[in-house]
Amino acid sequence: MKYKYSLLKKQWFQLWPFLFWITLLSNFLSCTEDTVIEVDTFESLLVIDASISNEVKQHEVLLTRTYRFEEEPAMESGASVKIIGSGNEYIFDEVADGRYLSRSSFGAVLNTDYQLQITTKDGAVYTSTNKKLTTIIEIDNVYSDRVLNDDGVDGMAIFVDSYDQSNTAKFYRYEYEETFMIVAPNWVREEAIVLGNECPNCRVGLEERRENTRVCYRREVSNQQNVLENTSLDTDKVEGHLVRFLASTDYKISHRYSLLVKQFVISEGAYTYYKTLGDFSSEGSIFSQIQTGFVEGNIKAQSDSNEKVIGYFDVNSVSEKRIFFNYSDYYAGVQLPDFPILCSPQAPSLQGDYCPGPCGPLTTLILNKAVSYLEDYAGTPAFDGETGPYLVVP
Repeated sequence: MKYKYSLLKKQWFQLWPFLFWITLLSNFLSCTEDTVIEVDTFESLLVIDASISNEVKQHEVLLTRTYRFEEEPAMESGASVKIIGSGNEYIFDEVADGRYLSRSSFGAVLNTDYQLQITTKDGAVYTSTNKKLTTIIEIDNVYSDRVLNDDGVDGMAIFVDSYDQSNTAKFYRYEYEETFMIVAPNWVREEAIVLGNECPNCRVGLEERRENTRVCYRREVSNQQNVLENTSLDTDKVEGHLVRFLASTDYKISHRYSLLVKQFVISEGAYTYYKTLGDFSSEGSIFSQIQTGFVEGNIKAQSDSNEKVIGYFDVNSVSEKRIFFNYSDYYAGVQLPDFPILCSPQAPSLQGDYCPGPCGPLTTLILNKAVSYLEDYAGTPAFDGETGPYLVVP
């Protein structure tokens, strides 16, 4: 049996019982007969995504439970969540299933112990170890460069530099938010409208678009572990640490691209935890030396010392910088990457098969905003059997 564990809004990892690997390896090496061994054990474990920083904002705690592969994510609702620090209690209210937001904005301060306390609707109590805010280190520089990666792929790499004058920040974690421009490849100023939708009065027309929908912007967040250990370096600098790589064929950089890099100074315990998660989440064969199992954090169940809890509560300092670049800045005169969706034109029929009755598929597609007008249909042989008046694209 395989299990899926949900952890963080932007990361997922998988934990596999050791018996699964033994069973799979035995089946692989068997020369006579396959034997299926069912593992009928499953633990419903609480999964906690909780960290605070020196940013003054409403902080967030996410509570879920482990679930089987064939199941939907299980959110943990109805819990009481608070963080205690320097005699203050920061109460979190549930704003969506399993998502808890602090009632007030606050930021962690230096030399103060913070502890996470959670009580589920069933009365189970969970507490973290006390954590202090890490050293505050600002990002010095975020920059991009056109490179060949280790696999020989041409693309854009985004790097980060920072410097710790205090020589106390040794462990880092990086996240990013990317925003990129999307330009619709088949866009015209007219749009198709339905004038009649009952046979034989099936009529369509064109009108000027009321808004410019040719250009839009999409935002995505990182979903992989990116941690750095700086204790083995001779200097207190982070130089040229890779945060993001995009191949030259990635449509995200086709026009204008922006990356907001967030640098978290984390504790050694948090580094070990996230590094282990990253190792478990990485792709590999069944012969990999990494044997997945339970990853222990710093949150414990108070009523049952043997109960397993997934999650790590940490108090991080954070710094961020944003970078922008255009595709033409690095690939002048080069053809743009392919659009990720194939926009094949069609000519759906306007008239229905039976009268009286509904019209053909064209009016339905227009009313459902499933297609966009491209040009009038000239009846080219490529569209034999289609009698619509317009060529349309998805």
